[in-house]
Amino acid sequence: MTIFDRWGHVVYESESMDQPWDGKVNGGADAVSGVYVYLYRAKGHYFEADKRYGHVTLIRGSNGR
Repeated sequence: MTIFDRWGHVVYESESMDQPWDGKVNGGADAVSGVYVYLYRAKGHYFEADKRYGHVTLIRGSNGR
């Protein structure tokens, strides 16, 4: 899975389903509230490879959490 900001910069990448995005930019500072695009690629033994895009909205409170 890869997550991009609105300018197309990668803010997170993982090849494991056990590592969800924690809302940080490349594991450092907190990402700002906004809409982020994700791309995932999946493959398995019983189905063909699949690649999909979507979006997720990150909302932070006034205290940054």
